[in-house]
Amino acid sequence: AAHGLWGGCSSGGNGSSAYTNCLTEHGVTVVAGVEPNAADPTVAAAMQTCAPLRPTGSQPAPATS
Repeated sequence: AAHGLWGGCSSGGNGSSAYTNCLTEHGVTVVAGVEPNAADPTVAAAMQTCAPLRPTGSQPAPATS
């Protein structure tokens, strides 16, 4: 099974569906299994706007000290 943000697995994907819905509402075409092009200004702006909804499992945890 695919892992990560665009894994396409709908079960248990509440966080990622909220994130992908947010991206879609901000003009990003979301294709299962394909990362949006962050170099596109529209995509970059949407990713920044929707960042609070991004599933935490797709990014490494920040180092704490």
